[in-house]
Parts: sequence; C-alpha cells; structure tokens
Amino acid sequence: MNDKESKFLLGQTNETFVITDLASSQDVRQALTRQAQKSIHIFDTALNDPLYREQEYIDILRQFISAEGRPVVKVLISNIDQAMRNAHQFFYLSQRVPSHFQIRLAPQSYTHSFFIADTTGYLDHRMGAGYEAEVNFNHPAHARSLINFFDDVWNRSSSPTDTRSLNL
Repeated sequence: MNDKESKFLLGQTNETFVITDLASSQDVRQALTRQAQKSIHIFDTALNDPLYREQEYIDILRQFISAEGRPVVKVLISNIDQAMRNAHQFFYLSQRVPSHFQIRLAPQSYTHSFFIADTTGYLDHRMGAGYEAEVNFNHPAHARSLINFFDDVWNRSSSPTDTRSLNL
C-alpha cells in the first residue's frame, strides 16, 4: 500500500474507504503507525494479524515510541495467552518501555476491533471474521467515539501481570 501511504495523510486526507484483505489491513496499520506522532490505540481480541509479529512493524513501533513528545501505545486485548503466542516481540517491546507502551486485558471478548492513530485516523473492523474494515486518515469525530469506547473498556480492564515477568 505504498501508494496509499503517499496518498493518504494522517490528519489531512478525509476520505473513507473500505479494505477487504489482510495485505491492505497491514498496509493501513503500518501507514497509520508511521504517520502517528502522539498516540496509537489498538483494540483487538488476540493480536491475530501477522503484522504484530513482523520485525519490520516492531521496528516501526520502536521508532514511534522513541520520538519526542512522549508518544504512547495503548493496547486492549481479551485473550492474553493467544495474544502472547501471536505477538511475542510485540509484548517484549512493551516490557522494555512500559511508560510508553501499555497493555491491558479487557473484561470480556468483543468482535469489534480497531486501530486509531493520533485520535484522528482509524481502521475500524466491526466483524468477527474476515478483513473488511472502514478506514479514514482524518476523521476526528469517529476516532474520538472509538477512543471513548476504548477508554470505557480500559477503565474496567486489568493489567496482565504475567506479561511483565514473561521471559521472551
């Protein structure tokens, strides 16, 4: 999706489109992460997307959290065991920089998942199966509504202590 990375700019391009395949989903997440400056919110059951275990994406996340301005990654998952199996490097990175990278365990499972960059751009996957998702790089109102839902669940969630002592 390199063409989309140059065509869609976080905080500038207000065009909603739908993606339907894994490669597009990964490309959008990478583009949103590369362009984010302040925050990333990930709401996912178990981090099933192979992107979360690819070293290239882990490096992109590492660059994001190393930037000036105290950027933060917040992740809500509902299946910690499966998520740790699916994305062990992701968890390892979270252990190394816990002040910038926070993971919590949602109190229940959800079929809705989403990815938000800087409270502006989003990938919103509402179905439990498949890769169909709505994407917009500049829709603060929808991004804020997703973050409000995220924050509500975040406030009722717990920190999965077993990830802190995990030997990865």
